[in-house]
Amino acid sequence: MRHAVIAVGIALCSLFPATAKADAPNSIVALLGPSVGYLLGQSDLCQWGLTQTIEDTYKVSFKAIGMSAAQQDAAWEHAKARRAGLNGMAAEAQARMKADTCTPSFRARFEQDLKN
Repeated sequence: MRHAVIAVGIALCSLFPATAKADAPNSIVALLGPSVGYLLGQSDLCQWGLTQTIEDTYKVSFKAIGMSAAQQDAAWEHAKARRAGLNGMAAEAQARMKADTCTPSFRARFEQDLKN
């Protein structure tokens, strides 16, 4: 599931040409913001230290798909809220998520997706 979130986000970013004149559809903002927040929260939970890499990847991608400054700001606000939600989960829920996703193989796939 989490790998799919990364793939969807990156795929959406590749759908729009870098020369787009109009703003990206607002549906993209609504989808990407929470997805980025989830990835940031997962990096926090797993203590992977990938925050800067994730942020840099999406900053470039947001511009590449033609998101306006206002849309980018909105996406980052959605991301911040999702990240806070994950960081505020009950300890039991965090332990389950950590066991499911904080594996070396998942991290390797995650980092590879960020490079592509």
